[in-house]
Amino acid sequence: MKPILIIGYGNRLCGDDGVGPAVVKALEARYAGDVAVSLLARHQLTPELVDFIVGKDLVIFIDATLEGAPGEITERKVDQEAEVATLSHTCTPTNLLVAARVLFGSHVSGVVVTVAGESFEVGEGLSAKVRNALPGLVERILGIVEERRTGARVLHR
Repeated sequence: MKPILIIGYGNRLCGDDGVGPAVVKALEARYAGDVAVSLLARHQLTPELVDFIVGKDLVIFIDATLEGAPGEITERKVDQEAEVATLSHTCTPTNLLVAARVLFGSHVSGVVVTVAGESFEVGEGLSAKVRNALPGLVERILGIVEERRTGARVLHR
């Protein structure tokens, strides 16, 4: 099986925007020694991440969003219909997966999992609503990985 890449991104110094890196940290012990799952925590998505994406079977992107009620978790597949990848100093999940396809012929599936934030003010730490959503967010990621591996989503409680 080709490996899975999990990228949690966001600014840890802007409250709930740091939820992506927080999820990666929460997953570190679970995937320690698992050669099929790679974890990356980043401040933002950049073109250099294409190198990590090429050859993967699935990339899971984790981020905060302004949309939804604070703590609400959403999941969507990455739309890869674009013909050309637009790469600049910041990218979207679509930009990265299309770049992997166009530049390297790598056909990678992608999923974006977001949690609606409550506070994006300058300061470290997640709001109570996002902190309370963290176990459910980790559960969602574990389920996506298990579904890719076995074909069935399993609850990891």
